[in-house]
Amino acid sequence: MSTSNYAPELFEVFRKGARESFEMVCPDARSAYQLRARLNKLRVEMRKEGHYMLEAAEATQLVIDTRKRPQVVVAGPVDTRYLQIIRDTIGEPTLEAVTASKEMIGATRPPPRQSQEDILNDYFGKKD
Repeated sequence: MSTSNYAPELFEVFRKGARESFEMVCPDARSAYQLRARLNKLRVEMRKEGHYMLEAAEATQLVIDTRKRPQVVVAGPVDTRYLQIIRDTIGEPTLEAVTASKEMIGATRPPPRQSQEDILNDYFGKKD
């Protein structure tokens, strides 16, 4: 299934989730699991296509607390669980580090795909 079959709001979960944590409250636990599964399927399709937002998708974790709040999907940066430990050890990040990490997410796009003919022309030289 192509990424074009997914709603733009699902991409927004990855874009926002790579930068900050937020909760998505579903009507019930089953809906929460279905939402998380749909987002994970989108991430798989993004990998297959080399989607330009893949970096943000890979930087986002999707968690369901099955014991306390099974109807809530929490999206956030992958390192969220370790941030307090890191801050306690080395202190708060510098402004330069924060700025650089936020600019990098979603900023890099892969080059457009070349057609097979263009690749062959680049390798063998263009026929006149």
